[in-house]
Amino acid sequence: TGALLRRIKAARPELAALLGDARRIRRLLSRGADPAPTAGWSPLHLAAWGGQARAVRALLAAGVPVDLHGPIAADCTALHLAVLEAHGAVVDLL
Repeated sequence: TGALLRRIKAARPELAALLGDARRIRRLLSRGADPAPTAGWSPLHLAAWGGQARAVRALLAAGVPVDLHGPIAADCTALHLAVLEAHGAVVDLL
């Protein structure tokens, strides 16, 4: 399972964000990965929901808009999720 998880994380910024892998996020974005939401929450949403401050910082540094809305809940931003989950460090970043 670990090898499969690493392969998925290597290809998708969403999983790297959820796991807080800021280095992988920077690498994926520098190689052209799209940080916008596709079929679910964006990497920024997932990092905020999971309380992954380093991942949030990496995404914001890459220019991901802080007010990005996702297709699952159109009115839900990453800040909403960070507040809902009481991730104060992430709230401060957003």
